[in-house]
Amino acid sequence: MRRGGTGRVFNALCKVIEVAQSTSRPPTLGAVARIAGVSISTVSKVLNGRPDVAPDTRVRVAALLGRAGYPIADGQAVRRRETGGLVEVVANRLDGPTTSRLLRAVCLEACARGFGVVVTDVEPDGGPSGRRPPRRWLEAMSARSAGAVISLLLEFSDAQLAYFDAHAIAACAVGAGRPQARECAVLVDERTRGHTAVRHLLDLGHTRIAVVAGPANVPGQQRLVDGCIDALQAAEVRTDDEYVLRIGRTAEDYSRAALGLLSLRTPPTAIAFADHCAALGACAAFASKGLRIPGDISVICCDGLQYERANATDPPLTRLVQPLDEMARAAMDLMSAHRAAAVLDVPARLVVRGSTAAPGRAA
Repeated sequence: MRRGGTGRVFNALCKVIEVAQSTSRPPTLGAVARIAGVSISTVSKVLNGRPDVAPDTRVRVAALLGRAGYPIADGQAVRRRETGGLVEVVANRLDGPTTSRLLRAVCLEACARGFGVVVTDVEPDGGPSGRRPPRRWLEAMSARSAGAVISLLLEFSDAQLAYFDAHAIAACAVGAGRPQARECAVLVDERTRGHTAVRHLLDLGHTRIAVVAGPANVPGQQRLVDGCIDALQAAEVRTDDEYVLRIGRTAEDYSRAALGLLSLRTPPTAIAFADHCAALGACAAFASKGLRIPGDISVICCDGLQYERANATDPPLTRLVQPLDEMARAAMDLMSAHRAAAVLDVPARLVVRGSTAAPGRAA
């Protein structure tokens, strides 16, 4: 469009607005697109804050939209974001036991508050081991005009957080590691979980307590181990290095580690396992050797996510359970309050079953 035509453009737009006002309807995006000399798709992208528009075109179209009565902020068109609008939930592997339970809790809480929900199952950047939603998800989400976003067990990238910031989208990560300083997040603190698990064993009378966790380069695993050690040190119980194992993530790794602990000259009387896979693998290994739980060894799971499988063991596992309903409520509270940054640690709930008892005593 020629620069000299700017005045004519706005005069024409004013006529469009006058017609729209006489019919109590806003001018259509098609009318704005015709006057701006661009496609309706481009106008829609500017209105919805999409990043894939040339800067000059964005400024020009945003100015026209502003004159037409569409909401403008900082020279750019933005979407209207009403309370009780649409919440986008993004996750990986919705068929997973933890994710599916957490999704149900979020959907029920959103429904109770009058929010609509759109759910997207994505393959994270970096493949199955990735932790962040892909870029193409952000582009699709922006087109749906969601006013809020919740990620389940996924972390937002810096670019995604900046986009949410710029477009007034409330965002909250649920259960995804340690958040950044400018992020809203709800999680169950790993350090507290480790401390609670070991404190339970200490209260039963155990003083020879081992900890079996995943690799040291996984931040959550290190925080859990730190919490276990905190509890032991607070009780003035000596922690032998051989009682703290950092191993791989397979069931075989955990089984070997658990049996290795019991072959020590002074074996532990109780073991705190980082997660359900570790605890279940160890229980199977103990059973194969004729060892009794908790008569020969007490077992506690610091991350009891798969409830049914935990209850299916003989005896059922004592475990720390993530309070998914409380996590969903906390996430919706943060978004409803439009908090720019806040981290809520929701305490895990100790569920005592038959796998823990006083040393040398069956439950």
